[in-house]
Amino acid sequence: MEYTFDPTLEWDSLPANSFSGLGTHECDCELSLEENESSMQIFPNPNASGLLNIETTATIEQISIYNVLGEQVLSKSYSNSSMLEKLTLSPTLKGLYFIKVNLEGNKVLLKKLLLN
Repeated sequence: MEYTFDPTLEWDSLPANSFSGLGTHECDCELSLEENESSMQIFPNPNASGLLNIETTATIEQISIYNVLGEQVLSKSYSNSSMLEKLTLSPTLKGLYFIKVNLEGNKVLLKKLLLN
């Protein structure tokens, strides 16, 4: 079977020098988001105090912090956790880090953290 590319199936065809609809897009696209999509806030960020608050929309099971080389510098598990946890970070941690939070229901959230 030979495939022939048909641009009319992929793109709209308009007459030359036609600018109607410029900057718009119409389609019957379907977008599906989970009804209760999880989110996370970490504050203060950037952080100079070493006291970090992590607030989520689901129960926190584990918090891990990684440096830019992918080395784990902190890991803490929770058995009776809430949606707000407070961490005291080592004053030796400086620079850019990634914080990974495992939530109930096998959900994982990842954010950047800047430590001054």
